[in-house]
Amino acid sequence: ELAARGGEPALAVDWWATFPAATVPGRILAHGGYQLLAEGAKGVVFPAADAPALAALARAAAREGPPPELAQVLSRQVLARLDQRALAPDRFYRAAFAQGLSLRPKAAVLYLAALDIAADGWPAGSLAFGDRVRAELLAADRLIEAARPGFDTVAIVVDPGRRGGGEGRIVLWRAAGCRGGGARTAIEPEALASGLMRGLGLPQSAELPAPPGACAWATPPGRVATYGVPASAVAAARESGEYLENLRSLGYL
Repeated sequence: ELAARGGEPALAVDWWATFPAATVPGRILAHGGYQLLAEGAKGVVFPAADAPALAALARAAAREGPPPELAQVLSRQVLARLDQRALAPDRFYRAAFAQGLSLRPKAAVLYLAALDIAADGWPAGSLAFGDRVRAELLAADRLIEAARPGFDTVAIVVDPGRRGGGEGRIVLWRAAGCRGGGARTAIEPEALASGLMRGLGLPQSAELPAPPGACAWATPPGRVATYGVPASAVAAARESGEYLENLRSLGYL
């Protein structure tokens, strides 16, 4: 929403707290959009005119079916359920994100939850899950490599998810350069947010700390007390019931 305030397009695919989809230049596919589109829910996509094409893309992801190597370790019924809950949605979200890049967005965000969902009650052994982790990360890596030339900042955030723990992992890349040669340093989420806002050319908010010092950042064009309340938060408060039910179906609640 902040990136699009100047009229430039933004892209959000399956990102948290995006239902109902905000009215911004570009395209928003709400969190849980794979299931919500199948249910015919309103407010899943903005602009709404893009919903039929995205629904067709979701059906194509479902028809593609699960990876054949999983059929060697999982029964047909278990595999079908795993594909419907986790793998097919991420296939769809990756395809929707790749398609949305044609809009040349100023900012783009994508949330992929397949591994987190699949790990919850994984029905096979750790070796099979390790293979699945590798395959999903390779698919994400190919997508990031295709998208990266259009952006000067890329942040890959790996959240601990349902396994608990208070820390995740961040891979931060800047065209202007970062120091450290791959060394791990602690970064607060608020500092990362500040860096991303700085990368978008936005003013520095007094509510956020300085961006991570390991990377080069442009001087902000100004300073503001706050970025304000997201416009989508007001709409979400009115239409939260369907979104919460979708989170329950995915196992988040």
